Amino acid sequence: MSVAPNQTKKRVFLSQNPATVIIAMPSGWGGTEVNTLLLAERLLDRGHEVTLMEVGGGFYANRMTAARRKIPVIPLPTNLGTLSLGIPRVQQWVKLLRQYRATHLVLAKSWVHTRIPALDVAALWLRLRYSCVEHHPAHFRTERWSELAMIHQARSAQWLQRLARSRVICVSHTTLVALRRFERLPLQNAAVVYPGIPWEVLHRSEVGRRRVREQYRIPADAFVVGSIGRLEPIKRHDEAFRIFASLGSETAPSEPHFLLVGSGGDESSLRHLAQALGIANRVHFCGFVPDESRADYYSAMDCFLMVSKAEGLGMTLIEAMACECPVVATNSGGPSEVLIREDLGWLVPQDDWGRVRAAVEAAQAMPSAHRQRRVEAAREFVVSRFDSNTQNDILATLIEQA
Repeated sequence: MSVAPNQTKKRVFLSQNPATVIIAMPSGWGGTEVNTLLLAERLLDRGHEVTLMEVGGGFYANRMTAARRKIPVIPLPTNLGTLSLGIPRVQQWVKLLRQYRATHLVLAKSWVHTRIPALDVAALWLRLRYSCVEHHPAHFRTERWSELAMIHQARSAQWLQRLARSRVICVSHTTLVALRRFERLPLQNAAVVYPGIPWEVLHRSEVGRRRVREQYRIPADAFVVGSIGRLEPIKRHDEAFRIFASLGSETAPSEPHFLLVGSGGDESSLRHLAQALGIANRVHFCGFVPDESRADYYSAMDCFLMVSKAEGLGMTLIEAMACECPVVATNSGGPSEVLIREDLGWLVPQDDWGRVRAAVEAAQAMPSAHRQRRVEAAREFVVSRFDSNTQNDILATLIEQA
């Protein structure tokens, strides 16, 4: 997608090294947060002085590995990320951005409805090169007036963010369409840049496969379905459990097992559901797994299942393909931009649970030679289209030119 040249007069900086401040507002740990860290690392490699400011949560500070300690993480109070607009709040943002000598500002947004009007005013006041990276379409299917009021308030603040930002970058066309629908106006300076993954460290590992299966006492010949993601309603792990409960073990002596990697507020209800479905002894709650260990878990799976209500793109889907794990996904938006060929995986219509089950069963019954051809084609596709360095260089260039 072409990007219109920026027409807004921006501040001219004498420093040779840009100072980029990234604002993040995580509600958990997932693809948005991993993508933001990869972008921060790439900007650092390109000579930027990078500071990551986290509004509430503490997720980034708790997840930083030793290799990433070179990126300072500044915790900020939750009230700095609210929709309220007042002079004291604007002054707080101005003071912070001046303290870190910001020349470029990036708001890494998890949802398209996110607005921080005080930050927008501060960016305008300081004439910063201001980019918004949009990750996920908003879904507010609720009758609670508090959330409806929040949507109205966020929309009323749109004009301010449109005025302040220099560029909008969406991780998929799905997210761009959702943003256009939400803002109800054509977007200026908008682009789509798919995020990338470090495929060099995400590859199938037979050693990792054996280790994970031994850790959870899963037989070597068992068919293993798996999912990686936050344990939240939008991921619909409950539907994944129901699909799994209906599977048989016709193709192997051992019964199927399920690996669920992630943490979140739905864990207790999912454990109760597994008990009710009679699969608790074959469902393994693995909790949060560090990035450097994820390839072992993908390798331990024979089918990666994604049945989310909505996905901006689906980073775990791409990671599973890089690790040569067959994938089944519902068409929840982003996956349709990944599974663009039949040999890459099974893309099933949303909410068609019969076809989801049939796809998982097809993966279960697939002959090994056919399986190998498919997973090799999927990995080759990921390497060619979703390389982290390439995609983040494109993203960084757009941010620099905002």
